[in-house]
Amino acid sequence: MADYFKGAAYLDGEFMPRAPARIPVTHFGYRRSGVTYDVVGAWEGSFFRLDDHILQAKAV
Repeated sequence: MADYFKGAAYLDGEFMPRAPARIPVTHFGYRRSGVTYDVVGAWEGSFFRLDDHILQAKAV
């Protein structure tokens, strides 16, 4: 368990210590920008329900 002290990664269907976890630069996520990101909605030049968005992000 000492290997997991600095964190864990889930890669290719298994958990592993964070240090040896690697994703090759040829991975689909790099080639096609298939990454996770967060977008705040806007309506008529203003953020839409920004407070709700921030509260939801903190809950995750």
